[in-house]
Amino acid sequence: MDRTFTPFHRGGSGPPVVLIHGFTDTWRGWEPILPELERHHDVLAVTQAGHAGGPAVDGPLTESTLPDVIEAAMDRAGFRTAHIVGNSLGGFVSLQLAERGRADSVVA
Repeated sequence: MDRTFTPFHRGGSGPPVVLIHGFTDTWRGWEPILPELERHHDVLAVTQAGHAGGPAVDGPLTESTLPDVIEAAMDRAGFRTAHIVGNSLGGFVSLQLAERGRADSVVA
């Protein structure tokens, strides 16, 4: 799996926020709230691996597959930590990122 690229949206300025969508969605599921969040935050909304347009999952899907991709996107964005918001499956991934020390806070 290529963890070096995943479709994403980034905008705004302020404390970093990462948005992680639910099962079968993409980063575009967050579009209705992006303008408001971007007024106060540097927002990174990513498409998870195995979802439309996201990186393909070539090998076995393990517990670390999805958070590894989001963590790589955070690294590319320069976010050591961020406020992480996850919906459905994204909530599960958010909690895994918190366990890794990457979350300032989690809303799941």
